Amino acid sequence: AANECVALLSESAKYNWLEVDSKKRTAWIREQNSKFNSKFKNSKNRKAIESNFIAANQKPVAKQILVLKDDSIVKLSKQGLGWPTEIMLQSRIGVEPLFSTGWIKKNNYIGISRLLLSPDEKTLAVLTYEAGSIDDYKIIFIDLQSKVLLPRQLGVTTSDSIVWLSNSEIRAPINEGQTRRFVDYNINTGEKKAVESSMVVSPQYGAWSIHMQTGEYFAHHPVYGSKKLPISSPGKILFVDDHYIYLSLEMNDTSFEVWRFRVSYDINDIEDKQGSGQFIVSVRGWVIDNAQIFKDKIFLMGHWGARESIRIYSSDGDDLGFVPIPQYATLDRFTVKSDQSGLNLVLHLTNEIVAEKQYIWNFDREEWVGQAPQPDHFLKRADQEYITEIIYYDSQSVDGQSTQVPMRLTYRKDLVKDQSNAVLMDVYGGFATPSHLLPSYDDNRFQFLKRGGILASPALRGGNEFGSEWHNDGRRNNKPNTYYDLIEASRWLQNQKWAKAKNIIIKGMSNGGLTVSAAALVSLESFGLVISNNGVHDMLRKEVIDAGSSGWSDEYGDSRNVSDREVLRAYSPLELSRNLQTQKEQNTNKPHFLILVGASDSRVNPAHSYKFTQSLIDAGFDVQTSITKNAGHWGISYPHQDMVAWRFHTVIWSTIYDYLGWEY
Repeated sequence: AANECVALLSESAKYNWLEVDSKKRTAWIREQNSKFNSKFKNSKNRKAIESNFIAANQKPVAKQILVLKDDSIVKLSKQGLGWPTEIMLQSRIGVEPLFSTGWIKKNNYIGISRLLLSPDEKTLAVLTYEAGSIDDYKIIFIDLQSKVLLPRQLGVTTSDSIVWLSNSEIRAPINEGQTRRFVDYNINTGEKKAVESSMVVSPQYGAWSIHMQTGEYFAHHPVYGSKKLPISSPGKILFVDDHYIYLSLEMNDTSFEVWRFRVSYDINDIEDKQGSGQFIVSVRGWVIDNAQIFKDKIFLMGHWGARESIRIYSSDGDDLGFVPIPQYATLDRFTVKSDQSGLNLVLHLTNEIVAEKQYIWNFDREEWVGQAPQPDHFLKRADQEYITEIIYYDSQSVDGQSTQVPMRLTYRKDLVKDQSNAVLMDVYGGFATPSHLLPSYDDNRFQFLKRGGILASPALRGGNEFGSEWHNDGRRNNKPNTYYDLIEASRWLQNQKWAKAKNIIIKGMSNGGLTVSAAALVSLESFGLVISNNGVHDMLRKEVIDAGSSGWSDEYGDSRNVSDREVLRAYSPLELSRNLQTQKEQNTNKPHFLILVGASDSRVNPAHSYKFTQSLIDAGFDVQTSITKNAGHWGISYPHQDMVAWRFHTVIWSTIYDYLGWEY
């Protein structure tokens, strides 16, 4: 064990000064930003992209609305890019401000995640975060009668497992050293009482997650193990009403079962599977994503690969039909309503070309009300026609077998296969997180498409496109499969004459940053521009430098384990770049790199990107690095970071257009 620790601490020691020497690190950051800014300010596309992004995000947007019993309204609103987020109280006497982020910090350095109202509607809990953190939050409390902030605050570790227990007590997860646990917090006295066994469900916010503590703490929505719930399979919450929790459980044979259990705040009270917990239905070859419960019917939303549908069942599990979603669009959300015409499903569809269109399906008549979805609704915009298609290509695997991987291609109908096109692949490839195989709208991506770019979205193994088996094929020792899939996607695009490697751009954030960096260094000739945002780049020291890395070991393996470390070493971007330093004169087809770093990242230590940048420089790569002081892990997500994110977006898209020689 001692030898393993010595080996672990000595790995990549050449760059460890960027972790531990704050003085040298500060000077290095200043130097990198100076180099980047001198080039960025001369970008011919910067001002146009900046102006478009600001204009598109100037309108005020209501993030959350709470309606009180006296018909007063508490509204959480973003006032537009660069303006504070505000909480307003609208009552019979007028509109009064309760809180503004501008009162605390300038430039939205503090953000507001959501609001929770006490049962007596006299106290408002405001969940805030600072510097872009998505792991550490603070609850502040507002007295709605006096309109003043209460003196007590509570630091918490996640945003979606908090619930009021009484008018003066709130249950929430907190950090105690290296341990996360639930406490019941009294807002009057400040007393914290440890909770030994708990399940928290918040109908006020929506049942997107369930968090338990029976000796361990799970930070995300999957529910694991018979010790945590009286079920034996991994699962997730689909829906919560006043009486029941509906869970989707993935079984060993890749089928999914839907069960319901009585709601309780005490995990010991939950009915077990052998008792009165009710099995509803089992489905195979279909991943359940979400659900709506309406009266005596259950509406399940799910997918298998690129195919989506809504399946409808009775509360006893009888099959009542389904609603197919056309493959040229994806289901963003749906609601169920009843009127004189019967039961209607209101579907909100989107894709990479059209932000949103609404359609209504009548359940009783099994037909569309009014207009049905048509290809022209989603594949034509401003007289320009587009094509979106699913293709399959062969990819290698660590076990020597070949696997077919689906990929969505979206492009203008008038493009020709002459190798002159530009391709963007925005990927993730891990943690059972879906890819863009099911399309979604982003204006920046559409502008790229409109100008003749191709959006390519491979379903990299490690995602959940085909359930846990697809995830497991890109996890731990199988993790290299994820990178093979991305490399083979590039080769397929080149073989089909869509583009040359130099015009294939790959982009990823967090685990996606690891994905694009590893793939590019494994196959230098496959990509032209690599954009890594807050990526995990040093796989051999993640247990040392990352606060939450123990939760990643199930995905990657543990670098403190000898056998895991050798697998990690083979694809760690820092190690791959160090190995290339001795061959930098021979490697003439090296891709260009853009490394974006949120210096306040609470999840992935910025040192990952600092060390990787310097190693790439030493290996002779062309590297641009932009380090933003107040940005966190979601630095590019403008709903969370406002002006900070404006810079991230502008940097990314200016770099893409400048690299391609395009004009925005």
